[in-house]
Amino acid sequence: MGDEDEVPREYASPVCYAHEFESPDDVPRTVASSETVEVLQALLEGERAGARIARETRDELDRRGGTLPAVRSLLDSLAQDEARYCRVLIDALRRMGVTPGTAIGEFHAKCMAINDLNERLAFLNRGQRWVSRKIEEILPGLEAGELASVLVEMRETHEANIDRVNAILPAVS
Repeated sequence: MGDEDEVPREYASPVCYAHEFESPDDVPRTVASSETVEVLQALLEGERAGARIARETRDELDRRGGTLPAVRSLLDSLAQDEARYCRVLIDALRRMGVTPGTAIGEFHAKCMAINDLNERLAFLNRGQRWVSRKIEEILPGLEAGELASVLVEMRETHEANIDRVNAILPAVS
């Protein structure tokens, strides 16, 4: 079956699926422990889940008749952050000579099963905290360099997003 016969796919975040469109042969290699690779793969699954949750929640709210502009803006921003870190993690894994996984974390289904927006956002924050903790755990084992720097930035972004979600929760109730 040729490429022209394939069914087009809808992606939650194009950057999360960039691995399907780029050649890993062009990526300079580094070496990492299996533990580091395992954590980065788990983070990638979580970031994909977060990107989808933010986009699907925004779309769901739009279908229900709209939402506060601040909530919509926050969801768009969260989706963009999650997608950006998908790209960062994909690149890091490729530099290690590892094929990035394509799974979406199970967190997605659990979060989307929550109908109440306030509760869903609070649950999403639990995922943001998990990412922050996983990064904190892995940092001491990494050499100073690009990966460590970008993970620190990723952790700080997630912590800032936790604060942003907490700040908007009273307006959602």
